[in-house]
Amino acid sequence: MTANLTRTVTGRWQALYARPLYDHARPAGTLYQAHLRHLLTRRLGVRWEPVARGWAEVAGVPQPVIRAFSKRRAEIEQMVAESGYASARAHQTATLATRQAKEYGVEPGTLLQRWREEAEALGFGADQVVACLDSASAAADPVDEERLFAELAGPGGLTRQASTFHRKEVVEAVAERVADRADSPKVEQLVDSFLASGEAVALAGGRDRVMRRTGNLEREPDLVTWSTPELVTKEADLITWAAADAHHTGDRAGDGVDAETVEEVLVAHPGLSDEHTAMVRALADPTAGPILTVAGRPAAGRTTATAVYVQALTATRQPGVGCALAATAAGESKPPAASVPPPAGPPRPSPASSWRPTGHRSPPGPRSSSTKRPWSAPETSTASPSTPAGPAAGSSSSVTLTSTGRSRSAASSAT
Repeated sequence: MTANLTRTVTGRWQALYARPLYDHARPAGTLYQAHLRHLLTRRLGVRWEPVARGWAEVAGVPQPVIRAFSKRRAEIEQMVAESGYASARAHQTATLATRQAKEYGVEPGTLLQRWREEAEALGFGADQVVACLDSASAAADPVDEERLFAELAGPGGLTRQASTFHRKEVVEAVAERVADRADSPKVEQLVDSFLASGEAVALAGGRDRVMRRTGNLEREPDLVTWSTPELVTKEADLITWAAADAHHTGDRAGDGVDAETVEEVLVAHPGLSDEHTAMVRALADPTAGPILTVAGRPAAGRTTATAVYVQALTATRQPGVGCALAATAAGESKPPAASVPPPAGPPRPSPASSWRPTGHRSPPGPRSSSTKRPWSAPETSTASPSTPAGPAAGSSSSVTLTSTGRSRSAASSAT
């Protein structure tokens, strides 16, 4: 229980700045579950099912019993299913709508007897409960720190779905992976050891400084942004390659899509605006640089135009590799079996100056993620500056297409 008021050093009562409490609610819950598993294993010999999203069920308890004693969850899921929505807000609304008044004045013994009768009716009586305890195999093995750190820094670890992370994500990951082998102080120690090891790299340029009561501006460990050496190295290699190759585009005249094919594909998509047409032509230009950046507002049609460029690649039988942060964008950009249907509706008007080349940028620094800003569209899209601190930080969606040795990137960020 945390009070929402505190007394300051000046003697005034003020409300707490509660955002950090919300930010750390999930890590705190995951840490609590790890501590609980450790104590129940050590004291009662409880065994556990695999940990999923920070939680684990007691091994030996049948699923029908678990479902029967998860009444609130069942009620919530039923209401969500009936509503036809599956968002977080829908679950929150269902949680409040199904909440019933608590039974006050009921003796603990009465509740315990009621729960025992419900469990016995499902075939889970006292003997079955005892069978879940005092397991000889419940002795916790020591944590292999080297293996744990390798998993955290590997492709399936902290950077599986994001290129950067914070300490709270490390707390969650460690608490899940240690299962019942560590209590909360040990988890915290493992987290600090991982961040101090060579498997994690602190990134510069983040908002990780806080003003202490003493007036000193100090770095707050919980606010530091981290990544892995592998991702940082790959980003540096990509930038070095792009900077070196940016001056050698003339000898790659055969890498693009021929103009005739591009025009044929564009004719099949009359719904494209002048802006999107210019984008497709620029991406297919054999004299363009190795990395091209397209930036614009959400729903500006970047994914649609990229799909048309993919069709041009497919028409010339050029191999391409695409990736996107959003599954929807990836599906829309995937080469179709036959052809990409043109967008519905009349062509959208677009100013003639929507797409214009802006030339090469200055040589990229060690933290930049692009070498050129080839277009700017003030009315419907905005050219994106160099990516801020951290690998791939700040971009909301991206599509990267690789054809015959050249990487063409279409990265977009909300403005």
